[in-house]
Amino acid sequence: MHFYCILKLVFHWQSFKNFPFFIYQFIYISLNLYYILRKSYVEALMKKLILIAFLLFYTLAAAQKQNALDVFEEGQKLFSKRNYYQSAELFKQAIQLNPYFKEAYAAAGNAYFEMENYQEARKYFEKAYFYEPDNISYMLKLSLIKMKTAGSPKEYLGAEYYLLKAYKKEPRNPEVLIAYGDYYFYQEKESLALEYYEKARRSKEDFLVYLKLSQIYQKWGNDEKAYDMLLRAETLNSTSYLVTFEIGQFFWNKKQYYDAKKYFDLTLKFYPEFREGLYKIIQFHIVQNDFAEAIIKINELLKLDPENPILYYNMGLCYNGLNRFEEAIQILLEGQKYDFGDELLRLKAEEIAVKNLPLGHPIRQELSIPYLSLALNAYEKNQIDHAFLFYKRGLRINPLSVPIRSKLAELFREKTWIELFLKTLETGLFIEPKNQTLKDLTVLNQKYFWETLSYEKKIKQYENSAFLPVVLVNQVISTPASRHFGAEGELKEILLEALTNTFSLNIKEITSEADFSKTGKKGQLLLRLKVNENNEKIELSAELTALSTGNIFKKYFVRRYGNNRIVEAMLYLAANLSEDIIPFGKIIKIDDDIALINIGKLQKIKVKDRFIILKNRDIIDDYFSNTPFRKQLVVGEAEVLRVDEQIAEVRLYKSHKVVFDMINVNDMVMVKKEEVDKKEEKKP
Repeated sequence: MHFYCILKLVFHWQSFKNFPFFIYQFIYISLNLYYILRKSYVEALMKKLILIAFLLFYTLAAAQKQNALDVFEEGQKLFSKRNYYQSAELFKQAIQLNPYFKEAYAAAGNAYFEMENYQEARKYFEKAYFYEPDNISYMLKLSLIKMKTAGSPKEYLGAEYYLLKAYKKEPRNPEVLIAYGDYYFYQEKESLALEYYEKARRSKEDFLVYLKLSQIYQKWGNDEKAYDMLLRAETLNSTSYLVTFEIGQFFWNKKQYYDAKKYFDLTLKFYPEFREGLYKIIQFHIVQNDFAEAIIKINELLKLDPENPILYYNMGLCYNGLNRFEEAIQILLEGQKYDFGDELLRLKAEEIAVKNLPLGHPIRQELSIPYLSLALNAYEKNQIDHAFLFYKRGLRINPLSVPIRSKLAELFREKTWIELFLKTLETGLFIEPKNQTLKDLTVLNQKYFWETLSYEKKIKQYENSAFLPVVLVNQVISTPASRHFGAEGELKEILLEALTNTFSLNIKEITSEADFSKTGKKGQLLLRLKVNENNEKIELSAELTALSTGNIFKKYFVRRYGNNRIVEAMLYLAANLSEDIIPFGKIIKIDDDIALINIGKLQKIKVKDRFIILKNRDIIDDYFSNTPFRKQLVVGEAEVLRVDEQIAEVRLYKSHKVVFDMINVNDMVMVKKEEVDKKEEKKP
C-alpha cells in the first residue's frame, strides 16, 4: 500500500509532462505478481525500492531535458532577433541543464561568432563537433574561425584540416566549395578562390556565391564584372540585407555616395539593427560635412550601445569637423576607455592636437606623457626600434618636452651617433636655456664630436644630397571592411615614423598627385600600402615597385593582434623593408685614391666593408626590378676606412681618379659587394 502511494505521488508530479499513467499501473501490477510468485517479502521490497529510485531518476532527467529544451527555444527566439549576447547566455543555461545537448553548443558557438568573439565560438563548436563529428556545418564553422584568427600562413593549415574532412564527405556541396574559396581568398590567392566559387555557382545558383565573386573582381579592379555579379545576386535575392549592403559598398568605394546611401537605407529597412549599415549612414553625413545630422544619429545609437568605441570615434570626427578640437579629443579619449586596444582613437586625438592646438597646450603635454613610459619599458626589453618610435612620437605631440628629448639623446649617445646626440641636446637647451644638466652633457661630449670624420673633413653630413634609392610613400588605403573611417592620415603618419625610425631608408612623403607627377623615376621606389583593421587585428598588404620599370620588387603581408597592433605591424613592415632595400651611396668628394660617400653607420656600414663602384644609376633600377646584374657597369671597388653617422671614407681599388675624371661623378654610385654577390647567388 505504501509503495502504491509513492507511485501515485510520482505519477501526479510527472503527469505535467504527459507521461502515461498506465505504464505506472503496469509496473505496479508486475511487481506485485513478482512478489506473489517469489513469496519473498524482503526481495520484493528491494525490487520495489530499486524501481522507485529508477523511476524518480528517469522522471527528474526527463524534466531537466525538457527544461533545457525550453531554455534553448527561448535562446533561438532571441538569436533570430539578433540579440546575440542574451541568446548566448540562454544557450549556456541549456547546456548546464543538459551537458550532452549538442545543438545548444552549436547555437552558443553561432552567437559568439556573430559577436566576433571567435575564441569562445571555437570552444563551443569544438564541443558540438565532438558529439557529432560528421556534421558538415560544424566543420565549416571551425574552418572559418581558424581563417579569421590565423596570424601566419601556417595557422591556415588548421582551417584546411576541417575543410578537407568536409570536402571528402561532400565534394559537391556548395557550402563546402564556398568555404574552400574563402580559404584561398583570405590568403590573397584570388585565382584559386575564384575556381572554387565558380564550382559552387555551377553546383547551385546562390546569391552568396555572386557576392563572393564580386569581391574578387573588385579586388582585381574589374568594376564592370563586379557590378554584374552584384546585379545577379540582387536578382536571386533582392530582399537580403547582405546584397543591398554590398551594392551600397560598391557605390561607396566609387565615391558615388548618394547611390550608396539609397542601398544603405534599403539595408536598414530589411535589418534595422544592422550596425555596419548604421555606421555607413553616419559616415555619409560626415562625408557631406553634415556633422550636426551625424551627431544626432550617433547619439541615437549611443542610447542603445553606450560603450561602443566606434561611435565615440565618429563623434570625434564630427566635433573635429566643427572645429571644436578640445571636445573632439576628449570624446576620442573617452571612447578608448571602452576598448583600450583601439589605438586609432588615441592616434586620431593626437593628430588633432598636433595640427590644431598651440605648442605648450596642456592637452598636448598630457598626450605626450605615456610615450615616455612606453619608451622606457621598450628599452628595458631591448626593443630599441620601439623606444625610438615612442620617444619621437612623444616629441611630435609635445616638442617642448625636455625629459623625452633628454632620453632620446641618451639613446643616440648609446648608439655612438654623436652628432645626432648633440643636435638633440642643442634643441633641448633652446627650450630650456638654463638647464644645467643639458649644458654639462653638451660640454662633456663635445670632444667626441671633434674626433668624428665629419668634423675633420668639415662636412655637414646631414645636409648632403640623400643616398639612393628614394622610397616614395603615397596615400595609405583602407579597405572597405576596415573598422575606422577616415583614419588613413593617422595610419600614414605612423608608417612614416616607423620607416624613418630605421635610419637606413631614404623616405619621401608624397602629399598630392602634382608632387608625384613632378618626381623623377630613376632610383625611385614607390611603396603602396593597403590596411584592413578591426577590433581584433590589423592586416597590412604592401607592394614595393621600381618606378622606372614598373616592376614589383617585393610584396609584404603583415598581421598583428593585441593592444599595440598598429605600432607592432608598422615596425615589423619597416624592419623588413630596411632589410630588403639596400642603400646605394653617392660620391661626395675624391682625393686621389680616397673618397667620401654619403652613407654611414645609420645605413649599417662598417669599417672594412667592401663596395663596388658603378658608373651610373641604372644599376639601382635593375636591382629593384629583379633584372640581371650588368657587370659592364662596374668601374672599380672600394673598402671602408672610417665611418661616421651619414658619411664614410673609402679607399679606391682597381681604378683611379683618372678613370673617374672621364665619368660624371654625380652619376656614379657605390653598393656593398656582398649584396651584389647575394643577388648573383639567388639567380637560377
